[in-house]
Amino acid sequence: MKKIWNNIVSKLIVINISYGILDIFLSSFLISYIMRSFDNQIVGVALFYIFWAATVWAGFVAVGDWTKRKNKMNVFRISILLRIAACIILGICELNMPVAILVASILGLSDGAMNLPWHNIISEKLTRQQLIQYSGYRQSVSHLAKVTLPVLIGALITASSYTVMVWLVIPFSVLSFLVSFTVQSKPTSTQPVRLRPYARRACQCRFTRRLLWAEFLRGLSFDRITVMMTMLIVYFMHTDLALGGVKSLQSLFMIVMGIILGRFLTPAGFPRLIALADFCIVAVSLIFFAMPTTPMLITYLLIYTVAEKIFFQMMEMNMTNGSNYNTLNCRHKIEYFITRESTLNLGRIVNLLGLLVIGLMGGGVNAVIIYLVAMVLLTIPVARLSIGISCDINKKNPR
Repeated sequence: MKKIWNNIVSKLIVINISYGILDIFLSSFLISYIMRSFDNQIVGVALFYIFWAATVWAGFVAVGDWTKRKNKMNVFRISILLRIAACIILGICELNMPVAILVASILGLSDGAMNLPWHNIISEKLTRQQLIQYSGYRQSVSHLAKVTLPVLIGALITASSYTVMVWLVIPFSVLSFLVSFTVQSKPTSTQPVRLRPYARRACQCRFTRRLLWAEFLRGLSFDRITVMMTMLIVYFMHTDLALGGVKSLQSLFMIVMGIILGRFLTPAGFPRLIALADFCIVAVSLIFFAMPTTPMLITYLLIYTVAEKIFFQMMEMNMTNGSNYNTLNCRHKIEYFITRESTLNLGRIVNLLGLLVIGLMGGGVNAVIIYLVAMVLLTIPVARLSIGISCDINKKNPR
């Protein structure tokens, strides 16, 4: 037990899981709560996530200098406190548009303040093979908890209310806050953040330019598909209990996938796995779009979830490995991660503005499905770029 706890991979997994369990509550069930709280469901969801995406970027920029020149884990701990504050607001206030915007903004700042130091900690402390172990085993362990929690949360929300359940999930954030003190981090630079000079040089670097373009298209396409999926579950199945049941089934599939990735995946396998994952995403999506029924939706969600998570993990590992790819990114990691987050969130905002337009024009479930078709097809160029990025990384460092 002591050997496991002293392993940096184990510590990072514990922190990430305890922090991430709250995401069950602040993602799918929050979308359902928003949809039940507003007459125009699509507009409510779109506006919430537009403010969230904008403030995620603001959070990155706000803590950039602190992350670079001071203790990264202190920044991470502040992000946890912001999340707890957002949960308290959800627990005591009735959801209306001002409250939704306030909560979205706080959660965005929290996620931005968490992601920047976290990406840097992982980049600094994990080798490429440890990164694979962390990504794979984290998925399996986290989804063990998520097998039962979504059904339980869905049942309790159905029996009581979302605002009552908020108070029961806050302790998970407190746990991640406490465990974070076991991970030490020292300042890596005395120089301030300089985004403009880095951005100019990044645009001249073929590798970094392609990676940023892939991140923009990711934000425009499959990064927001999960939001649309939850909306479809609510449209087709109506209850939080059904939403929880689907999420639990997805977690069972994810456990097996995570174990396989953590045990058998090697860097050389990235390109083939990305291609296979994207093929599954496109194929199963087109089948569902041709036959949009409830049984087909459940089948679609189960297959898509595994393929999307594989794709997501490959891109995340490409992004982390890209921070060590060349001298430019290695010496300017904070600037690299802020620039990456800026391009990703620009894609997210463009996507959400499209969803907002659909809502303002009175679109419903059919309009959301059509919008999903376009998003799914955009994953094809994302896959091609990601395969090229993986190949570049493997050529530079094949081990």
